[in-house]
Amino acid sequence: MLAAASLQQTARNPEEILTHQFQFSSAEIAQVNNGQPVVKMLGSGSRDEFAIGGAIRLPGTKERLSNWVRNIEHFRSSAQLGVTQVVPIPPTAAAFAAIPADDSVRNALFGYANAYTTGGNAGVAAFAGPQAPRSFDNDTRVLLQQATTLSALAPELVAYLEGYPKTSLAGADQQLYWSAMPADADSIVGLHHLVVYHPAGREVWIADKTIHATRDIDAGIVAIGLYDAPGGAGFYAIAGSRVKASKLGGMAATLLRRQVERSGLDTVETYLEWLRDSLAQP
Repeated sequence: MLAAASLQQTARNPEEILTHQFQFSSAEIAQVNNGQPVVKMLGSGSRDEFAIGGAIRLPGTKERLSNWVRNIEHFRSSAQLGVTQVVPIPPTAAAFAAIPADDSVRNALFGYANAYTTGGNAGVAAFAGPQAPRSFDNDTRVLLQQATTLSALAPELVAYLEGYPKTSLAGADQQLYWSAMPADADSIVGLHHLVVYHPAGREVWIADKTIHATRDIDAGIVAIGLYDAPGGAGFYAIAGSRVKASKLGGMAATLLRRQVERSGLDTVETYLEWLRDSLAQP
């Protein structure tokens, strides 16, 4: 408890977070301050899980980015992240009609959306049924437990993500959306819960929780903290991503894990570079 309280007291200084929580060296922090992204693997709790951390210092104000993210359809389209559509709450079947997949996928995502908005993580697990190879409720709980830095910096956000829809969070906007990204000859379709949390007088948090995906991911959470640069212009974007994927857990999955981790690192780095270049434009 004392360690967590101490971390919250120093959370206003993003360089201290990068030094103590992400183990960034002084050279890596200098690179971040020069507007170059730094990404690295973080410790994971099990063989079927991996975590990535990254950071970059960006121009302008953190509110400009958080306001842009709220328009998730335009934001992801600009980042060339495939097709995206916001799902109303309560969900409707019509919101899934444009998914570039067959009716079974559309119906499944509609079912998962209903299950999540009414029953949260446990509702998703119940909808998947006893035949599901893993429990979404358990996987998400473990991911949040492993995200110790996020828990220390924004415990109220973690409580909201874990307890939704029974919990509430003042200062937070939330949306449900589906995404479809091209992959080989098919598309990876996912259902997400996006939360933009802006506690008064503090940093901004952007959290994206994967509720269901048609390939590779059993559960995943991305969190980005936006911190004003102390004594200078601009702000820091500090990103953390944790993913659980059963395909990574077996003894024969060593090569696959390396490929997935490398792809994850490249994706986060490209994403941070894209944020930098996009926000630099008028």
